[in-house]
Amino acid sequence: MRRLMFVPGAAAAVAAVVLAAGPSAAATGWKVVSVPGTGSLSGISADSASDAWAVGTSGSGFTAKPLADHWNGKSWQQVALGSTERTLTAVSAASPADAWAVGTNTGYEAGRFAFAWHWDGSTWTEAGPPGNTRQGVADIGPGNAYAVGQVLAHWTGTGWSAQSFPNPAQPGQSTTTPPGGGLDAVSADGASDVWVVGSYSTATSCATTCEETFSLHWDGSSWQLAPMPPVNRSTDPNLNYTLGSVDVIGPADVWAAGYTDDATAPFGSSVGTLTEHWDGTRWSVVPSPSPGTDPALTGIAGNSAASVWAVGDDTASGATAPQTLTMFWDGTSWAVVASPDPGGSGQLSSVSATPGAATFWAAGTGGRGPLVLRNG
Repeated sequence: MRRLMFVPGAAAAVAAVVLAAGPSAAATGWKVVSVPGTGSLSGISADSASDAWAVGTSGSGFTAKPLADHWNGKSWQQVALGSTERTLTAVSAASPADAWAVGTNTGYEAGRFAFAWHWDGSTWTEAGPPGNTRQGVADIGPGNAYAVGQVLAHWTGTGWSAQSFPNPAQPGQSTTTPPGGGLDAVSADGASDVWVVGSYSTATSCATTCEETFSLHWDGSSWQLAPMPPVNRSTDPNLNYTLGSVDVIGPADVWAAGYTDDATAPFGSSVGTLTEHWDGTRWSVVPSPSPGTDPALTGIAGNSAASVWAVGDDTASGATAPQTLTMFWDGTSWAVVASPDPGGSGQLSSVSATPGAATFWAAGTGGRGPLVLRNG
């Protein structure tokens, strides 16, 4: 299975809450915006033109520290969180005084403990949810947030509680942990419309264990299983589908992005990009370009049915290092759009739409440090 992100001990997922629509930003072009700090960014979320957060990690192992950068409308500024041996994997901002960031520990016991921090407008305060690793978060508003990873957790305003949900392998049962898999990303456009995507292991004829994707929907009263298209293994029985991001644009407009890989291939490789769409009734796989080699998508976000961005990386023909990959959906089809070459290797892990504006942010790593791109 291809690793989605380079942050030690965790994979990345985008979990921005998109609440409003805006015009297309495809023609504007991506531009590099200076961001402080060293290391890499794994999540980004904007709730207005003057308020956005990007999170990740600086250092590695025992020296790793959580990295948080804030956009104030004019520039990115680094904000201290403290705590060593921690990495942040995702962030979601609902307002200037309400944001959540989640992650896990690094070092000797990497990935064994989950952590969450809450921003109240002046200070980040740690308030860890249950479970081990933490992949994604959706901040719906004061007293209401969801975090996903090895478990599905809900913040009620006073604490986190694990949520049970239908078992994707045995739909008649309930579970708190997908059998053999995990929950990879979460997004919401309101308290009664929350989506989670994940994977679970299946008993097949694969040379190694194969995985299937699934999704969960919260309608305000219960979690319901929403089946996703099964993997087409007619040409390769060892194929996997992996989703690392989900974005809710509206009740009948939800996107998920990831990649297809071969379970027998070396760790860290994929064979194609993957996008899936919910139209209010069912999920379907939507054809997407797969340029270069080892192409993968790690983030997706939209501000209307005809303005959606997916980001990730691929390695161009003849190149030895990955480069940033951005693709745009115009309501009809996906197309690869040029993005800046940061020098050295470049990877994008997350993308966020700015509510009510034709502005998108993308975050990752480029060259030897954190990378932030802006479109619009």
